Amino acid sequence: MHINEFLSKIQVYKNNLDISLIEKACYFARDAHAGQKRHSGKDYITHPLQIAFNLIEYKLDLATIIAAILHDVLEDTAVTEEELKKEFGTEIFKLVLGVTKLSKFQFDAPEESKLENFRRFILAFIEDIRILYIKIFDRLDNMRTLNHIKKTEKRQRIAKETLDVYVPLIERLSLKSIKEEIENLAFAEADPASYKFILSQIDDLKTSSLNFFLKIQEEATKLLKKEKIEFTIEGRIKTPYSIWRKMRRKNLSFAEITDLYAMKIVVKDIPTVYRTLGIIHGNYKAIFSRFKDYISYPKSNNYQSVHTCILVKDKKVEFQIKTTEMDYFAKHGIAAHWNYKNPVLNKNLQEYKWLETLHKIITSHDTNIEDLYEYSRTAFFADEVFVFTPTGEIISLPKGSCVLDFAYAIHSQLGNRCARAIVDGKTTSILAQLKNGQKVEIITDDTKEPQAYWLPYVKTGLAKLSIKRFLKEKYRNDTTKQAYSILEYMFDKEKLTFYPEMVSKMVKILNIKKDSVFFESVIDGKINITNLISKLYPNLSPERTNNYKNAVSINLDIPDKDIHFAKCCYTLYGDTILSVLLPAKKVEVHHSDCNILLSNSNLPVVKTKWLPSNHYAYKVKVCIILKHEKGALLDIAKIVFSQDIQIHSIITEVEQQGQRKINMIVNLYDKDELKKLLKSFNTSKYVVDAYRLIN
Repeated sequence: MHINEFLSKIQVYKNNLDISLIEKACYFARDAHAGQKRHSGKDYITHPLQIAFNLIEYKLDLATIIAAILHDVLEDTAVTEEELKKEFGTEIFKLVLGVTKLSKFQFDAPEESKLENFRRFILAFIEDIRILYIKIFDRLDNMRTLNHIKKTEKRQRIAKETLDVYVPLIERLSLKSIKEEIENLAFAEADPASYKFILSQIDDLKTSSLNFFLKIQEEATKLLKKEKIEFTIEGRIKTPYSIWRKMRRKNLSFAEITDLYAMKIVVKDIPTVYRTLGIIHGNYKAIFSRFKDYISYPKSNNYQSVHTCILVKDKKVEFQIKTTEMDYFAKHGIAAHWNYKNPVLNKNLQEYKWLETLHKIITSHDTNIEDLYEYSRTAFFADEVFVFTPTGEIISLPKGSCVLDFAYAIHSQLGNRCARAIVDGKTTSILAQLKNGQKVEIITDDTKEPQAYWLPYVKTGLAKLSIKRFLKEKYRNDTTKQAYSILEYMFDKEKLTFYPEMVSKMVKILNIKKDSVFFESVIDGKINITNLISKLYPNLSPERTNNYKNAVSINLDIPDKDIHFAKCCYTLYGDTILSVLLPAKKVEVHHSDCNILLSNSNLPVVKTKWLPSNHYAYKVKVCIILKHEKGALLDIAKIVFSQDIQIHSIITEVEQQGQRKINMIVNLYDKDELKKLLKSFNTSKYVVDAYRLIN
């Protein structure tokens, strides 16, 4: 987009914007960037103009639009800060300076530098969210033209950074209209093999099932018209990245994901939302566990809608029902409240609450960078649970939060004095995980105080910060007592006894030179104590190895650190294995029957074989078809535990004809152990079939 085209397009907004000032910024930026080109070969000025046009469509104010046009002049041209401030004023200067700071942070740096960059990244936009909006649309335009960058390594670095940093922020701002586009552009570059595999599966799905889904959409349309509902309906297959993320999160193959199709119904008001829901539930079999009312309980970014899922002939179809206003907010997020002359920057809005808490933590003198990163990670990335206070107030927490997280979310002293809780009328441990819809009442005791062993259980950064702050004050510089407290508790969980004499051995295992460094790492949660115990007692709880030096032999001169087992398939010692050579001479080991490997036959294969001796346990996925009878699950559990096998995860779902399907991931050493386990399952009177899954 060139200047004349840009100025022509924005004439429709002349009643809301000062076009003459925008025109001045355009020519100022053009002259500053004179001679500069994009990777595509286009004049550089086309990039900031595209960003500015997108922001105009989102109704951002004049200062933000002009700052977008000028956002790279301080970093990439000879324009000085004094010159910019003189020409366009302090407000626009501060916005451009903020974007310039954001552009300097690299997230592929060493861990310590990465965390410090993350803190500065947050500080750069926390006082003015408009800075983040400019940067997000800057990243969107860069992702749209990423294919023009010749170096594969650079493209993949940018794509991974987009998925790790920008997509969660876009989700938090509820910018659905660009989230799906930017995450799929990044996914295609960061993991092209997986992206192509998902696309091929979607194409197959369109061939085999599209008519079925269109029929459901047509039926729903007729039902709503019959009831004289005013609505629009839109159906679509879910995006490649959302499908892949679910496959990874739940350890499922593509064939095992049954809710690939979603329909959005938009109606005029909230009463019509629930009336529409009643029509859908009255004509189809609804899956109760999949019903979510985000109107009664909005997400923390204030997203609202009713989600339900129906089952038709073994296929699941998701419905999202919302009002026109809710649909607009889902696409535009916080910007839905804005107009060109008055962007709503009031931090009392629900959508800004996460920024308010983040600001408290980042400005606390007791906060270290790891605390900040932990809070931000849960605030940006985590799914949520909604629980109630005794007075009916809704508290939103990251999924996996416990009673203590709830207490600290209300007040630090309530968490510090937390003795027990009453959850849905029953006395509950303060470490118990919370579920959606529970009513929680905290019982305090003035003699109680925070314990170091609480730290591995709390999920929120706010709870961790409060506990650490108390312990630091109590023990001052005595980190040994704090660390011993955590170690004693974790050893006790494994029915073991911790002795101080063990520290020297643990330090040696971890290759830490000083005990003091070890104690601080235990307190800060940098050490996985469960894994450490398994190394002290290797026969207690086998874990899948991360060191393949003694597992496989690669017929190439590849460093051990660059040999990895693929996460898309479950490989067991003794399986037929193949490896593929990835960019930067990294090797990924696959099962020879891996779907993703087979769908990418053009990848260079590396000769791989197992070494004669095996010292490690590997994750193996098995599927069990159970009779839906009392005692069936108990019988399966007895079989697993009788063979001293560790269960990593279990996913169950009820199927038709009185049968239940279980996908179980277990830790096994070799194929003989697997054969014994499957034989035991198949001899059970409750088991219809049991078999191994590769993907």
